[in-house]
Amino acid sequence: MSPDILCKPTPEVIHHVRKELGLDEKAVKEAVEGIKEWLELQPHLPKEEDDGRLERWLIRCKNNMEKTKQTIDMYYSLKTLVPELMSNRDVYEPWFDTTIKYG
Repeated sequence: MSPDILCKPTPEVIHHVRKELGLDEKAVKEAVEGIKEWLELQPHLPKEEDDGRLERWLIRCKNNMEKTKQTIDMYYSLKTLVPELMSNRDVYEPWFDTTIKYG
């Protein structure tokens, strides 16, 4: 899916999500900076991450910094070790069905 197809959240949606998680602009910036500092110390992870993407990781992990770090690490580890899971997925392939069944 092209990134151009995805809808950007409205300022109201961003405000609502941040409020639900107890985040404000300052807290988001501090958290993103903390994640960037952590990424710099991880030799196996990419150093260049977009602030918006890091914020989305943080939000998906319910503003839990430790869970965010674990999730990022797992994502890139799987992407490296099992690239077929992370790209060019064909949901009609038998292995995909088996993975979903046991996952």
